[in-house]
Amino acid sequence: FGEDGLMHVRAKGSNAPVFEPPTLEEYYKDMGELFNIRSFGPVSSFCYQRLRLLQTKFELYSMVSGEAESEQAASNGHRDFYNVRKVDTHVHHSAA
Repeated sequence: FGEDGLMHVRAKGSNAPVFEPPTLEEYYKDMGELFNIRSFGPVSSFCYQRLRLLQTKFELYSMVSGEAESEQAASNGHRDFYNVRKVDTHVHHSAA
Protein backbone atom coordinates (compact mmCIF):
# COMPACT_ATOMS: atom_id res chain seq x y z
CA PHE A 1 0.00 0.00 0.00
CA GLY A 2 1.11 3.53 -0.71
CA GLU A 3 1.01 6.49 1.61
CA ASP A 4 -2.37 7.40 0.12
CA GLY A 5 -3.90 4.13 1.40
CA LEU A 6 -4.24 2.64 -2.10
CA MET A 7 -2.63 -0.57 -3.27
CA HIS A 8 0.00 0.15 -5.93
CA VAL A 9 1.20 -2.32 -8.57
CA ARG A 10 4.98 -2.33 -8.73
CA ALA A 11 7.40 -4.05 -11.09
CA LYS A 12 9.41 -6.87 -9.56
CA GLY A 13 12.52 -5.44 -7.90
CA SER A 14 11.35 -1.83 -8.31
CA ASN A 15 9.76 0.60 -5.90
CA ALA A 16 8.14 2.73 -8.63
CA PRO A 17 4.46 2.04 -9.38
CA VAL A 18 3.66 0.56 -12.80
CA PHE A 19 0.85 3.10 -13.23
CA GLU A 20 -0.67 5.89 -11.19
CA PRO A 21 -4.13 5.28 -9.75
CA PRO A 22 -6.88 7.59 -11.01
CA THR A 23 -8.01 10.59 -9.04
CA LEU A 24 -11.34 10.50 -7.26
CA GLU A 25 -12.84 12.76 -9.95
CA GLU A 26 -11.62 10.43 -12.71
CA TYR A 27 -13.05 7.47 -10.81
CA TYR A 28 -16.48 9.09 -10.48
CA LYS A 29 -16.42 10.12 -14.15
CA ASP A 30 -15.60 6.55 -15.23
CA MET A 31 -18.25 5.10 -12.90
CA GLY A 32 -20.83 7.46 -14.40
CA GLU A 33 -19.87 6.36 -17.90
CA LEU A 34 -20.18 2.68 -16.94
CA PHE A 35 -23.57 3.37 -15.37
CA ASN A 36 -24.74 5.07 -18.58
CA ILE A 37 -23.55 2.12 -20.68
CA ARG A 38 -25.28 -0.37 -18.37
CA SER A 39 -28.51 1.64 -18.42
CA PHE A 40 -28.63 1.83 -22.24
CA GLY A 41 -31.60 -0.31 -23.35
CA PRO A 42 -29.99 -2.52 -26.03
CA VAL A 43 -26.97 -3.23 -23.80
CA SER A 44 -29.22 -4.17 -20.90
CA SER A 45 -31.31 -6.49 -23.11
CA PHE A 46 -28.21 -8.14 -24.56
CA CYS A 47 -26.70 -8.71 -21.11
CA TYR A 48 -29.95 -10.14 -19.76
CA GLN A 49 -30.23 -12.58 -22.67
CA ARG A 50 -26.56 -13.54 -22.33
CA LEU A 51 -26.92 -14.22 -18.61
CA ARG A 52 -30.01 -16.35 -19.27
CA LEU A 53 -28.07 -18.34 -21.88
CA LEU A 54 -25.15 -18.89 -19.50
CA GLN A 55 -27.49 -19.94 -16.69
CA THR A 56 -29.23 -22.42 -18.97
CA LYS A 57 -25.89 -23.85 -20.13
CA PHE A 58 -24.79 -24.27 -16.52
CA GLU A 59 -28.04 -25.97 -15.56
CA LEU A 60 -27.67 -28.35 -18.52
CA TYR A 61 -24.09 -29.09 -17.51
CA SER A 62 -25.21 -29.73 -13.93
CA MET A 63 -27.91 -32.13 -15.11
CA VAL A 64 -25.50 -34.04 -17.36
CA SER A 65 -22.30 -34.01 -15.31
CA GLY A 66 -23.35 -33.08 -11.79
CA GLU A 67 -23.48 -36.58 -10.39
CA ALA A 68 -20.13 -37.61 -11.90
CA GLU A 69 -18.54 -34.45 -10.56
CA SER A 70 -19.94 -35.12 -7.07
CA GLU A 71 -18.60 -38.68 -7.17
CA GLN A 72 -15.19 -37.43 -8.24
CA ALA A 73 -15.15 -34.90 -5.40
CA ALA A 74 -16.24 -37.54 -2.89
CA SER A 75 -13.48 -39.92 -3.98
CA ASN A 76 -10.83 -37.25 -3.57
CA GLY A 77 -8.53 -38.05 -0.64
CA HIS A 78 -8.16 -34.44 0.55
CA ARG A 79 -11.82 -33.63 0.19
CA ASP A 80 -12.20 -31.32 3.18
CA PHE A 81 -12.23 -28.40 0.77
CA TYR A 82 -15.29 -29.88 -0.97
CA ASN A 83 -17.18 -30.40 2.29
CA VAL A 84 -17.14 -26.75 3.34
CA ARG A 85 -20.56 -25.52 4.42
CA LYS A 86 -21.79 -21.97 4.68
CA VAL A 87 -21.56 -20.56 8.18
CA ASP A 88 -24.22 -18.07 9.16
CA THR A 89 -22.38 -15.13 10.67
CA HIS A 90 -25.38 -12.81 10.68
CA VAL A 91 -25.71 -11.26 14.14
CA HIS A 92 -28.87 -9.45 15.15
CA HIS A 93 -28.48 -6.07 16.82
CA SER A 94 -30.48 -7.17 19.84
CA ALA A 95 -28.22 -10.21 20.34
CA ALA A 96 -25.06 -8.12 20.48
